[in-house]
Amino acid sequence: MHFDTIVGNSLISNTSAPVVFGCSSSQTGDLTKTDRAVDGIFGFGQQGLSIISQLYSQGITPNVFSHCLKGDNGGGGILVLGQIVEPNLVYSPLVPSQYVF
Repeated sequence: MHFDTIVGNSLISNTSAPVVFGCSSSQTGDLTKTDRAVDGIFGFGQQGLSIISQLYSQGITPNVFSHCLKGDNGGGGILVLGQIVEPNLVYSPLVPSQYVF
């Protein structure tokens, strides 16, 4: 995986890291059914093999990610692996004791 480190409007560095993940082109929404439990999942679960957990264990990013939605029905937005240092940004933590989220 290749990614950039950006501070303000300046690119500080670009780097890469080995990660293991799977994804699918079929998204049924049936995450509770064992034969379809991985439909469309990109690896953002709470287990040690999640993308962010792998990057964190390599010392590359903090153990946090965020997805800033664009705000309309057209999709899009920004996906951030690691931390955004912005005083007005509010994070909603995942609840680690829940089976699903």
